[in-house]
Amino acid sequence: MAHRLLLMTALAGGLLAAVAPAQTYVPGQAPDWDQPYWYTPGSPNGGPGPDPTPGVVDFWNAWSGPTSGSNLAGHWEDVLGPPVADGVPFPNTSMPFGAGPLWQDYLADASGLRPVGNLPSLPTDVGYGMDTNGLGLLIGNPPHPGTFLKDLDTGLWRFFQTVQPGVWTTGTQGQAYAAGVRTDGITPATPHGSPITAFAEITGEINAGRTLLVSWTHWNVVPLGPQLPPSGGGEAAFTLHFYTFGPMAPDPWGNDETWTGGFGPNSIGHVVTAVGYLSAGDPLNPMPGTDWVIVHDNVIQTPRNIAVPLNFNDWVANTTVAPTGPGVGLHSFSLDDNPAGPIGSPPGVIPGFGAENPFGIPVPGFPPGLAPSPTLGLLPASDADVQSSGPVFQTPSPNGGYIASLSENTIDPFLAIRLDFSVDRLTVAQPGTLVAQQAAFGQAAGDIYRAGPVLPPPAAFAGVLGPGPFAGFLPTPGGPPVQVMAIDEIQPGFLAGGVPVVATIPAPAPATGNTDNVDGFERSVVASPPGQFVNWTYFSVYPDEALAVGVSSADLFDVAPGMGGTITVPFAPSLSMGLDAAGPGTDAIDALVMFDNNAFGGPANGGPGAEPGIDYALFSLAPGSASLALFGLDAGDVLFTDFTGAFAVYAQSVAIGLIPNPGGPVGTDNLDALEVACAADTDFDGDVDLSDLAGLLRNFGAMGIGLQGDLDYDGDVDLSDLAALLASFGCRV
Repeated sequence: MAHRLLLMTALAGGLLAAVAPAQTYVPGQAPDWDQPYWYTPGSPNGGPGPDPTPGVVDFWNAWSGPTSGSNLAGHWEDVLGPPVADGVPFPNTSMPFGAGPLWQDYLADASGLRPVGNLPSLPTDVGYGMDTNGLGLLIGNPPHPGTFLKDLDTGLWRFFQTVQPGVWTTGTQGQAYAAGVRTDGITPATPHGSPITAFAEITGEINAGRTLLVSWTHWNVVPLGPQLPPSGGGEAAFTLHFYTFGPMAPDPWGNDETWTGGFGPNSIGHVVTAVGYLSAGDPLNPMPGTDWVIVHDNVIQTPRNIAVPLNFNDWVANTTVAPTGPGVGLHSFSLDDNPAGPIGSPPGVIPGFGAENPFGIPVPGFPPGLAPSPTLGLLPASDADVQSSGPVFQTPSPNGGYIASLSENTIDPFLAIRLDFSVDRLTVAQPGTLVAQQAAFGQAAGDIYRAGPVLPPPAAFAGVLGPGPFAGFLPTPGGPPVQVMAIDEIQPGFLAGGVPVVATIPAPAPATGNTDNVDGFERSVVASPPGQFVNWTYFSVYPDEALAVGVSSADLFDVAPGMGGTITVPFAPSLSMGLDAAGPGTDAIDALVMFDNNAFGGPANGGPGAEPGIDYALFSLAPGSASLALFGLDAGDVLFTDFTGAFAVYAQSVAIGLIPNPGGPVGTDNLDALEVACAADTDFDGDVDLSDLAGLLRNFGAMGIGLQGDLDYDGDVDLSDLAALLASFGCRV
């Protein structure tokens, strides 16, 4: 193991090392707009200036956040291609730009929003989304000058999502605060543990051709004297001037900025647009050993391109924007039922309760049904359909009815795994857990979480279950009940309380039809092209659909590659799993991971169906399922079957951070979608490879919550985490 550790560490170090050329820039030119009051109404670019009350923060000053965001958006529009301009000029423009009027409305006009396309309720302005000066979107902020750190990525997401819906990932990674998602579209943002990783993120974005926002504690910068002459086209066509940070002082530039000097979510500093970098070891570096960030600083008195040193005294955070990453785009989701168009619901069956109460059980005091998921009406789609991140319609239901659970055929890695899962809109979870925090914010039901316990591969229990129907509890480890965010609902474009909202901001409370609930999740795309399933796929249906066609909601059905599905002949009838012990249709499977290991498919597709002792599955049962009450189990337990007429508990709900409630009554914590993950998969892409190792090594020695590479969830990245990753290296699910 020692030799393997040294080899892998050396290999990763070689892969991560890079020699950067002098003054590396993004392609093309990024706008270099200054803050609004520097532009007069009669100028070619228009503007509100001059400042009517110098020294007092009012509408158009302290505007470094939205100005920098507009620079970033301008680079996307003119150089990188995505059409993020809305094409509606705003006459009170406040930014110079030589490419025409399309950018004249992008800083903010919070007092007069304009409809955009078919989204009349959403603003198109960066400053409005960032709630700059407290005059924009009301998100519970106290009165404040400038822009809170926590509102930078949120505001950018709102802006980009409005003008080009469904394709953007935003995130902030700072010293003491992180929110959103990295530009891979998968990895949750985490704090940077050192200037090394902060600078590595900047260089990575610039190398990828993307500008980014960089926040600093203040902007009292002074010239050093050295300059580098123009060296090419684009931004390299301009002289590079070197500046350094002076002491914290009142804003010297006349923009009336007020700096708090902090690093937390409500800190207010100065925001710039990073367009390039110069590395510490570059031979042209005037101060060898210093990493420089090349920025447009929205200050009219400074040159176009200035370089400032990156250090942890002055650097606060990086905020990034990218189209939805390839990892997120590979996921598939089902959202819970759309009672506006119930498919096959016979008289007497109550639609609208969704995942929280799929049997429609009358419960005194139970809230009205919370379904449908609002995104279903926007696509449009029903629960019968499968969506991809965006969200976009992917394929009609394999069966033409409601999907209660969904799983492509899964290959058991025969290595340690963790569980990825979703919950419903009534789940509250154990106090102090991530699910509990998200539930309190009204947005738990659209997220995918990763549970802390490291579990043995399910193959270890195939063929050894005791007699059924209930074979007891398998010898798997328990807690601690730690959870991390695998996918925040904002990444695939789902809604909480009727709006897109990042994980750190409370959403409006769940109510009927306003909150998306993921009731099926698969890490890959299950259909490509749309309508044709790629691999063998397995599913169960909701009780109302099952009742309508004479099957059980505890039966499993299969779809062959390139085919549609059927629910006439089960792949695995409920009794083969030990279910429906209280009678036909009394249980409902609402989460599934299927391992079809030998001859694929069931009788409907020319296969043998589930082969006892060879095939196996992980699943959970919906609230109100009779077997939960019969055997004292709950709707958050993860169960195992090898199709020998029995099932057992693989992971108890308490071990994954949910609140147990024996009997699984309606309204209690409910696991609602399920997937397996390699235990050391740090970037949430389904395998353990060099990218996972690179992520761990970037944070090696760092301490903090949610660090990539903290595999034992103990608040640091150390040798125990590295050993765990190497033990799992090569795992793939």
